[in-house]
Amino acid sequence: MSFLEIYLIEFRMVKEDELPSDKAYVFGYHPHGIIGMDLLQSMGICSVTKRSCERILRKGPGNAITIVVGGAAESLNAHPGTSDLILKKRLGFIKIAIREGANLVPVFSFVGGIVLIYPPLNSAVKGENDIYQQLATEDGSTIHKLQKTFQKIFGFTLPLFHGRDNLGLMPYRHPIVSVVGKAIEVEQTSNPSQEMLEDVQSRYIDELMRIWDKYKDIYAANRTLNVFVTSPDTHSERRFLRNITLSELRARLEPIVGIPSQNQTLTLDGVLLMNMNLSLVDAGVRELSTLTVGDITDEKNERGGQYTDVSQVEKYDMTDEEYKNRSDTVLAYKKANEIGRFSKAAAEAEKEPLPEHIKYNDDDFSLIGSLARIGQQPLKAAISARQYSQKPAPAEKASSLIDSLPGNSVVSKTGSVVLGTGLTAAAISQELYVVNEESILAIGSLILFAYIAKIAREPYNSWASSQIEKMKNVLNASRTQHTEAVQSRINNVGELKDVVNLTKSLFALSKETAQTESKVYELTQQNAVNAEVKSVLDSWVRFEAQERESEQAQLTQTVINNINKQISDEKFQKDTLTQAVAEIEQLVKDKKI
Repeated sequence: MSFLEIYLIEFRMVKEDELPSDKAYVFGYHPHGIIGMDLLQSMGICSVTKRSCERILRKGPGNAITIVVGGAAESLNAHPGTSDLILKKRLGFIKIAIREGANLVPVFSFVGGIVLIYPPLNSAVKGENDIYQQLATEDGSTIHKLQKTFQKIFGFTLPLFHGRDNLGLMPYRHPIVSVVGKAIEVEQTSNPSQEMLEDVQSRYIDELMRIWDKYKDIYAANRTLNVFVTSPDTHSERRFLRNITLSELRARLEPIVGIPSQNQTLTLDGVLLMNMNLSLVDAGVRELSTLTVGDITDEKNERGGQYTDVSQVEKYDMTDEEYKNRSDTVLAYKKANEIGRFSKAAAEAEKEPLPEHIKYNDDDFSLIGSLARIGQQPLKAAISARQYSQKPAPAEKASSLIDSLPGNSVVSKTGSVVLGTGLTAAAISQELYVVNEESILAIGSLILFAYIAKIAREPYNSWASSQIEKMKNVLNASRTQHTEAVQSRINNVGELKDVVNLTKSLFALSKETAQTESKVYELTQQNAVNAEVKSVLDSWVRFEAQERESEQAQLTQTVINNINKQISDEKFQKDTLTQAVAEIEQLVKDKKI
């Protein structure tokens, strides 16, 4: 295991094809990232100028160079989970490969996903863009404009990034898998045409896309999708992980569109998405798809515009006169306690005349000279310190230049100059260092900055000293006012010592009142429970009485029906009549009738 894998980053390489050593190669590395891959893996870094590249490739077969094709512009797009490449307008590396007869080989480092290779990696795979976190700057923003301007001047840019530990210079320990594609053979020619360059570029891009399509679901399973999100009040481009469910997506959309997740409806290309357990990819969401978010509680869009139309918001305006007359404002508190511009010290400072070297103009509030003291009216014009500077004599200026050189004597100073010049000339002649427009611009900028700093140092020191003295005076006055205010508060508290006993008695009374209210509440609740129980029992008694009456009515009706049935029977009537006749005959026989 290498030093980089132990302390920095774990690397793995997947080769699509063997590269014979009888050829020279130009490896195109993607994406750029905060720091190029060659800077991390190679100790023989050289300039990416045309001369340096040609010198290495002309050493013969078996030599190769690696160029991070995207350049400084692509490094501004290096964000975790993304791979935004700048490739269409890059033809310089293709022209060098054709002129030197070197085959082109695309290399891509994947972002995200779990790698299924042997030997297995220690954790989830990341990519070149994941080893640092970078501040996202939108196109057209002030920071992005400054970065692009810096790039145009110096040839490189300064991404606002952060890595591991407190300083953030060390990259995060994320594994990286680099896939080396198949070599693209080129026909050597010293003057390639535009059609030839575009043809080779097309084949290069096709091979790079083949690598991406083949390995994206293995090494970049957790890559993100750019989706346009549209709602009644918002429209924006958002980036989401492709494997999250629609239910998780609705939760993430809630702070974006202002619609509760349970009330959201998701529509993709006119089709309403119903199964919230599907992932974005399974639901049909693709790169740059448009997802429309609706509100099921506002089908007619009656609330549309309530987040952007401020005319619907009630406003309260207070005039300056009303504000001055109020007694519960900061202004009233400052006046009552004589704080800030209402203090005696501020009033006395306003009465003091301006120093003689300061000229004040009432028309345009301009000030020539040093800054006015704190507490006076703010002024618009800047102070020009250049008019107070004096040009040094030529001899004095030459002496100061000689004194700035390293060494204690003229001989040692001369030797240091000769030695520095000789080493610089040797480095340039041996191509240890290549002087180009970037170096000239950098050296010129450093000289300009040093000159400006030297000119502005004395006026700045004078101005800073005066400002420090003024701040000291302000702090001392504030400390005195604060001490007086604290002492006044202490005296007020001492006058209120009798309030403590009264507060204690009121607290005890309020405690007893609270206990009484608690008991009353408990009795009220108990009465409510008893009333509810009585109501239930009464309803049960009424129900039992109704059931009993119903059963008696049914029994009576049954008996009557049975009697009527028996009476209607001819046999029963005949038997009854026979029995009655027999009984009458018996009574006649017994002479009872």
